[in-house]
Amino acid sequence: MLRRVERMNVTLAVKRLVRDLAARLPELSHVRASRVLVVAGEARRASRATIRPAHFKETRRRTGAGARKKPLIRVKGRKILYVVTLRPLWFQVSTPRERIATIVHELYHASTRFDGTLHRGRRHSRLPLAVYEGRVGALLD
Repeated sequence: MLRRVERMNVTLAVKRLVRDLAARLPELSHVRASRVLVVAGEARRASRATIRPAHFKETRRRTGAGARKKPLIRVKGRKILYVVTLRPLWFQVSTPRERIATIVHELYHASTRFDGTLHRGRRHSRLPLAVYEGRVGALLD
């Protein structure tokens, strides 16, 4: 007789983690888990995870024929502002602390306005990785 093994719902677990982090950390209090879509897939380059805006901010520069448009993503009627993509194989073999650090790292990129944009000062191009990781490490502790 074959035994059915239940797999953990990683997406649900990460959403709960996002909600908990936003409740515990003032630096992430602007994050709304209901507006973050967590998916498994390919992250940028060799990254463990990636956060991306789910849509472009409306600006006058981006209207008309040359405007960039993304489809509107809704889950249970709520507009999704960010998509966090996790590398499933890395996530599966990582330690719990590494998983939490990765989620904190990605959420720290989100704008404090939580409007679907990334924080300009919290990009790797603006903030050296060592400084960025130091800030994430302080949040973890």
